[in-house]
Amino acid sequence: VGVQMRNLATVGGSIYSRFGFSDILTCLMALDTYVELYHGGIVPLEEFAKRPVRRDDRDILVRIIIKKDGRKAAYASQRRSKTDFPLIAVAAAKKDDMWYISVGARPSKAALVTRPVQTGCELSAQAEEAVSMFSFGDNLRGSADYRKSLAEIYVRRLMEQLSGEEA
Repeated sequence: VGVQMRNLATVGGSIYSRFGFSDILTCLMALDTYVELYHGGIVPLEEFAKRPVRRDDRDILVRIIIKKDGRKAAYASQRRSKTDFPLIAVAAAKKDDMWYISVGARPSKAALVTRPVQTGCELSAQAEEAVSMFSFGDNLRGSADYRKSLAEIYVRRLMEQLSGEEA
């Protein structure tokens, strides 16, 4: 079991398998990231993550490409303990007048929403609007309402941090 569990925690295991609890997938979704597959070529990570996981998919993840486009990014997660899987994972990036918000461990795999920066609008309202575009689910780790509340708090905090408006 050791090697199998180690592979789940590596970049390849977390991205290629597209697990819902993947910290790496959540972080990379907010960046301008692509994956290169041996047979499938270069694919945007957002598109790759939306693909269904199939047992007969034998393609190989060759490399992860993160384009340097000047985005500033931040990440936060809520866990029961330091080594536990996240109850919610959130990444935010800001480039020019756009927000890139990724939320994982909903408990489904990470997804991305892109929203324009709204000048004159409070960040809490922008965070609430962005989070409303995600669906959340229940499991033994937490309810959908709890996850949504956490996501709104973390998205707002990350937006404040990236905008230089930290309290």
